[in-house]
Amino acid sequence: MRKADNVWVVIPSYNEREALVHVLATLSSLPVTTVVVDDGSTDGGADVAGASGSWIIRHAINLGQGAALQ
Repeated sequence: MRKADNVWVVIPSYNEREALVHVLATLSSLPVTTVVVDDGSTDGGADVAGASGSWIIRHAINLGQGAALQ
């Protein structure tokens, strides 16, 4: 399925590796571009996001959900 140019899903994540596996697998069947904001995680969630083909934004330290969504 072709990716939509105008639909982006932003996923804030802090130590949510297992949840990311399932969420990104589900989204992979939809025509969306995914962006995972790794908010200082230490569980390797950014690696999962990278393997899925998602864009990744990383915060060096946890700044909270509000900052992740900004």
